[in-house]
Amino acid sequence: MKLLSSIFFVASLLFLSAASADPLPTGFHVHEFNGKGDKVTTADGETTFQIFDKQCGKVIYDGRGENDCINGTVRAQAYYLPNATVGQTLEYKFDIWVDPSLQFQPVFTPDAQGYEPGGVQSQLRVLGWQGTFLHDSIYWLKLDATNGLTFEAQTCQPAKEFGQWVTFSMKVHWAGDNTGWVKVSCNDKVIYAKEDFASNRAPSCYIQNTCNSSVIKDTKEILVAAGLVSMGYGYSWKETGHTSPFLPIQKNGITLKMRNMSVTSGAVLYDDSDTGAVKDLQTELKTLGCYSGEASGEPDQPTRDAALSCKAFPDNALPTVFNVATLRTFVDLYKQADVATLPAGALPVPLPQPNIIVHASEMASNDEGPGIYNVEFIAHAEINQPKGVVGHKDADVPNQTYWSMMGRFIPKVAAFVDLQLIMADNLDKKTADAVSNCSVEITKFKDGTSHAILHATTGLKTYFIPHADCVIKALPPDAAFNVDMVTHHFQDIAIGLFTEGTIKSVTQPGLAAFLEKVARGTVSIRG
Repeated sequence: MKLLSSIFFVASLLFLSAASADPLPTGFHVHEFNGKGDKVTTADGETTFQIFDKQCGKVIYDGRGENDCINGTVRAQAYYLPNATVGQTLEYKFDIWVDPSLQFQPVFTPDAQGYEPGGVQSQLRVLGWQGTFLHDSIYWLKLDATNGLTFEAQTCQPAKEFGQWVTFSMKVHWAGDNTGWVKVSCNDKVIYAKEDFASNRAPSCYIQNTCNSSVIKDTKEILVAAGLVSMGYGYSWKETGHTSPFLPIQKNGITLKMRNMSVTSGAVLYDDSDTGAVKDLQTELKTLGCYSGEASGEPDQPTRDAALSCKAFPDNALPTVFNVATLRTFVDLYKQADVATLPAGALPVPLPQPNIIVHASEMASNDEGPGIYNVEFIAHAEINQPKGVVGHKDADVPNQTYWSMMGRFIPKVAAFVDLQLIMADNLDKKTADAVSNCSVEITKFKDGTSHAILHATTGLKTYFIPHADCVIKALPPDAAFNVDMVTHHFQDIAIGLFTEGTIKSVTQPGLAAFLEKVARGTVSIRG
């Protein structure tokens, strides 16, 4: 894979300076792409970042002929050198103050559905971690007047607390394999954690997050940039129906302050307080007879298995994942006075490793009548396809697919009595006839478009889709890709829903339980 210089990476190779009252904190440099009217100044230990409407920079990025003015981006940022490298364990720490007069609002973006609540996300960013590939954003701390400061859709500071300082910390072990981890806290409260994964790649991938789900970006260097950046609509803003490439910024501009800005080595995932919480949990589990080891404070696999399976708590109160973010929930639950009277739990079958990485989420759902449930999904697959194969014809990124699941569904047992997969591609008459020859039903929507319906035969644990290979051969490459995904990679799709947390976008709890069975391999949908 050929490396391309990202915006941040190009800037990191330049020597930059700032005219400010005091020098920037050690290691930080003013970003060359900042607009002329935007400001980065330091005085009395506080660095102030200000951006104003349409005050963009005209420095060309890296040979693509684009700049912030063309893309509608407005920024006042400072980046840190040296870049982090894979293998390092660091803590990024900042005290942050947001002007309470902030008016900037989030926007609905379809591709953010399943990643951000309701598909509503902010285009205003405060901290960004960037790899060395083109469009290689890894993490963002976002800001808006409705949701406040958020990291991976988790609240760091609510908007009502703007005007107060908040301490943001991200501890991370940068890795390109499953040794990576990340722990994010605000005012010492853990709001996000992920363990045993490749931390040098974006955990939530969608196009508005400048992530390309069709390419695995195994970056070796990571740059952090602090400050303010309002991401515009891009160079194709006219084609997408916008009147300007810029998002509006209030008349008096947007002001953000930071202090105690630092990047330090030697971070740990489980600190002394976390280790003490693990000991408390191990003690409770030993008392209940679910754990035979020592109360060492080490979150080893026996401790994790015991915590997940010792007792069955009502209302699904027990977290489904054990990590440093959910640790204290486990402790609180197992310290309840009546915990010994609860029935024994069961350790869930672990998720298998997927054959391909798929980023999937629910787009829409509705009841079609008594017992009939219809849900539309979108998915992006990290898989190489022949040139020109991009999934559904309306897709904006390679390997994107849409389809609907429909049928009589019984939530109590989390199973379909019958199951239909309705493909989103409109088939012309010639293609529709060819698909019909495979003994597959063609239906016409009210808008006059024709679509293939794949009926699954229902067994105890298998939903088999006959004639799938015949249909794939009868379809053009983009539509064939869709059918191949749902008939040969449905388990990978389901695994992606759980590993990325987008199962939360599935609005029917029974269907979520059904998809978990598919992900764990106890139920299969296949052609």
